[in-house]
Amino acid sequence: IFTTVIELEPEFARGWDGRGQALLLQGKYEEAMFDFDRAIELKPNLHEAYANRALTRMALNDVEGAERDAKRAYELEPDSVAAHIVLGRVYANEGESEKAQDWFNTAINADPEDASTWWWRGRFYRDVLGARNAALNDFNMAIELSPAQAALYLDRAQLYVGVEVRYDSAREDLEEAISLSQDPKLPHIIEAAEELLAIIDEREAAAVAP
Repeated sequence: IFTTVIELEPEFARGWDGRGQALLLQGKYEEAMFDFDRAIELKPNLHEAYANRALTRMALNDVEGAERDAKRAYELEPDSVAAHIVLGRVYANEGESEKAQDWFNTAINADPEDASTWWWRGRFYRDVLGARNAALNDFNMAIELSPAQAALYLDRAQLYVGVEVRYDSAREDLEEAISLSQDPKLPHIIEAAEELLAIIDEREAAAVAP
């Protein structure tokens, strides 16, 4: 649909930003970058495009570029949730956990109905602070708000597998992630889920081996 919009109105910046978001959700980061670049070229004050490009840069491990874009998005729109999330991730990457948590909390306070705010704070709790119960609570909230997002189930399953408990729950989440990744196809999530399922199979087989 966004491609059709762009073909009809090639100077419509939000059309490019919209298609970029769709590509970002599919893990097509390089293609998404092109669309966000074009959106910003057409409308230099479009804060959503800066915030979305910041998210894409983070996915591409361009932390410095992500920080620049997130700060620009925040300058243009202080309530930009995506900017808050990226800045939280930047500070977490730099080892400044308190600042990171402040930004993640700001994102949740700005839009508590946005599943991504809980998801990213959950990942921060899991991967940086090792606060597993807090991470689980945030993943549960994210899934409650957005039950059709495959990545949420994958991350909750990773938490279960990481602590080597609740393999049945992990397996259910991974199977749900694979199911939700069929249309549109999300091969990076399917691959990650299948790898985790193989790990669970190995561990369960080892547990019953004589």
